[in-house]
Amino acid sequence: MSRNARFRAVVLRASKFGEIHKNVTLFGEGRGLVSAIAHGANSRNGRLRAAVGQFTFGVCSTYTDPVKNVEKITEFEVIDHFSHVRDVLERFWAASLWCEILLKTYAGGETEGIFRSFVDALHEVTSAAPRDVRRITYQFLLRFLEDSGALPDLAGCSSCGCRVRSGDGVVALTDAGEPVCGKCGGASRTIPAGAVAYLSHTRRMVFRDAVRVALDEQAAAGVRSYLFSLLETHVDAPLNTLKLGDGVV
Repeated sequence: MSRNARFRAVVLRASKFGEIHKNVTLFGEGRGLVSAIAHGANSRNGRLRAAVGQFTFGVCSTYTDPVKNVEKITEFEVIDHFSHVRDVLERFWAASLWCEILLKTYAGGETEGIFRSFVDALHEVTSAAPRDVRRITYQFLLRFLEDSGALPDLAGCSSCGCRVRSGDGVVALTDAGEPVCGKCGGASRTIPAGAVAYLSHTRRMVFRDAVRVALDEQAAAGVRSYLFSLLETHVDAPLNTLKLGDGVV
């Protein structure tokens, strides 16, 4: 097995290690979560100092010490710092939430689709107006849950497969978030039909197009409630960013 690796990655977290080093958690394309040491990154003149800040996206080269079994960052070629994410509170909290989700789920099973969605979300949020940030979160969560295998099929009744129609503007759901028709029953809650239409329509769209699809207030509330309910079940752990950023994220 090669001791050297090279892959695209985003820095999810970086903390002080010793006096002048940093312990960095990366989300690597094709690698999932990677814990590596950035030597000298916490010193004033450290070569990696500017490269391993949270949200930085680039091409990372590492070396694994076979004796200590420690992976070390030898080079980080920055593609984008996404520095403007920190300029607006809504952007920062949203991106922080995505990082926390990835950290607590081992990157959702390490699929390359989740990596692409994460980078797409960072690209979109870095210049987004505060009012548009939530739609970017919805699209990241939609793709994250789907690629993690945690998103129910909304195309038809989960029991008989028939197309679920809504005569009163809502779609019935089971506890697991699966749609059910009136004949089969077993519903425990509902979601606005507009929210189901939005999720079904945008889940196959290119990310940059999907985040520009408009949502009315009722549908947006339904989408938010639905996705965060599924997320809570999937992560099965408190999300501090969501708790502390209530009303912002």
